[in-house]
Amino acid sequence: MPRLEFNSINNFVSSLGRRRFQRVNRFAVSFSRVSRAFNVSLQNNGFSRRNFADVMSTRVQTIKVPDQTVFTTDVKGPGGFDYQAPYQYSLSNDINMNLLNDQFDRIRNVFVDWMRVSTGIGSDGAIPYRSQTSCDLSIITLNDNGKPLAGYTAFDCIIKSVQGSAFDMASEDLIRFDVGLSCRRMKKLSGVEAAVAFSTF
Repeated sequence: MPRLEFNSINNFVSSLGRRRFQRVNRFAVSFSRVSRAFNVSLQNNGFSRRNFADVMSTRVQTIKVPDQTVFTTDVKGPGGFDYQAPYQYSLSNDINMNLLNDQFDRIRNVFVDWMRVSTGIGSDGAIPYRSQTSCDLSIITLNDNGKPLAGYTAFDCIIKSVQGSAFDMASEDLIRFDVGLSCRRMKKLSGVEAAVAFSTF
């Protein structure tokens, strides 16, 4: 038994040495393409694209890549042994991220204004086309030295929700808020593609 345990440790160390690993706190997030509606929202709150890219790289606390699943159907097997067979791949289109707010609430207001412009508020009820409101969002994983390794780009993202600010006299926590997006499609980035995307942040 000790021999097997020793081999298991060696195999584990060897695997980490060959394939390395990802840390949950080594990532970068930025909008790789912004829409007219988003640009208006930035300007309304005193941000340039470059300023807000810096905000995204430091203020996004958590973000989750959409889940991927397969739909299955029940199949009657021989001898009463039933099983399932896959028939359709499915990618969740929801992206949720949590951001650290600023003292003047301007970061949160960027997303609120983006939502308002996207739904035609302030434009006499005229609802803009999706292409005028959607953005592309890139999520890049980094190594310990900050070098991009891989990542994802979510294309044609629209904003769905912005969490309200919660205040609490009994807490010293910093204010954070959630933002919900919905994308049309997503692409897995290779190391080279991730490096190119990261260079635009």
